[in-house]
Amino acid sequence: MPGGFLIQMAGHAGAGKTTVAHELAERTGAAVLDLDTIKSALLDAGLDWDHSSRGSYAAIYALVEDLLSIDGAGVIVDSPSYWPEIGARLTDAAARHGARHLFVECVADEAVRARRLRRRPHRRSQVTGPGSNPPDAPPAMDELHRRSIHRPAGTTRIVVRTDGPSELRLVLDAVGFSAVGGLSRQLPGTGIPGFPPRRSSTMDVIDHLTEEHRKVEGLLAQLAESDPGRERQELLDDLESSLSTHMAVEERFVYPVVVDVMGEEPEQEAENEHGLARDGLRQMRDLVDEPGFGAAVEMVTAGISHHVHEEEHEVFPALRERASDRVAALGDPEELERRVRDVEGSGGDGGPTKEELYEQAKDADVEGRSSMTKAELAEALDES
Repeated sequence: MPGGFLIQMAGHAGAGKTTVAHELAERTGAAVLDLDTIKSALLDAGLDWDHSSRGSYAAIYALVEDLLSIDGAGVIVDSPSYWPEIGARLTDAAARHGARHLFVECVADEAVRARRLRRRPHRRSQVTGPGSNPPDAPPAMDELHRRSIHRPAGTTRIVVRTDGPSELRLVLDAVGFSAVGGLSRQLPGTGIPGFPPRRSSTMDVIDHLTEEHRKVEGLLAQLAESDPGRERQELLDDLESSLSTHMAVEERFVYPVVVDVMGEEPEQEAENEHGLARDGLRQMRDLVDEPGFGAAVEMVTAGISHHVHEEEHEVFPALRERASDRVAALGDPEELERRVRDVEGSGGDGGPTKEELYEQAKDADVEGRSSMTKAELAEALDES
């Protein structure tokens, strides 16, 4: 096994640090210490912004020391690396434990970073868009958007582009692991090559649906605070796409199992709630630039919250307890999503699916794409 190593991630918000850190961890077995995970937990526990910041870094430094004391351990610190003290502390820790110290800086085009920030689920400590502040941050946080990355002197720096083809070979070779491939998959919401967030090999459809609940809640929260314009349109596009696929997976694959386990009542209730959600989405689309949009968002949010609470507190636990084998047999949740998208969009003609046309239309900034049929999407793309 390779000797111990310490990778210090760096990069501005939306540059893909966490995605790359998780991919490196998956390939090397290293532990990831995510600043936002720790800091958001401290904020949730009641600490203010200043104390949660100090506490999260103190926790990271202590965990680095503890983990590097294990022979051959690998540690990845996931933070922007804006402060010189971070590099100094990590350099000292690596030297004390004889670990290799690498500085891995993630970079991406500003427009790509902005798009990722708008579309990703957000923790309390994270910015929600270009130039925005986390909800708990003081006004002085504004200066962070203009800060520079600080690389500790004498440390090997490796730059990883996440907005186009790139390789992790240099990083893996530097820590003693043979490289296997590069950035060959897609970062969510970008339409460009890159690694997706790490998924546990044991994630099943219930785990995935629960994760999607958090994503939808985040999109609704952003829509509630949005102003009329392109960003609101894109957020609503994402919400419609995510919810449509989510509901189709539940209806086609999950709720037939629910009927067998719990009877028809939960399935009928879910069907009614899905219908209300679809009606709410149509109303949001109709009012997207109108004064009544906020009320439409509130209505959808209330319905989704009720539905999510019932699923996560009643339906999903019952499936875990009484139908775990059938849940596992459903297989890869992303494959289930692909199947429902193909059914909804392919038409069996061998051409691009509706989902593929929709993604092309999004990249081409075709207005009104969410309400278009497959034929209308194809026509709009021909004219764009």
